[in-house]
Amino acid sequence: MRPVEKWFKAKGWKPQDFQVDCWEHYAKGENIMLHAPTGTGKTYAVWGGILNESFELKKN
Repeated sequence: MRPVEKWFKAKGWKPQDFQVDCWEHYAKGENIMLHAPTGTGKTYAVWGGILNESFELKKN
């Protein structure tokens, strides 16, 4: 489980499918366009991938 997913779980939250998809695409270095209504979790979708990468870099 990635760091951001652990954080979600600790909060009692479950990431939405589109958020996990964004994290996966980011991890692969792919470009995507995210279109979702206000209040659906776009910020977590975008920052989650960046934070996961940051935690991985910190380990090394």
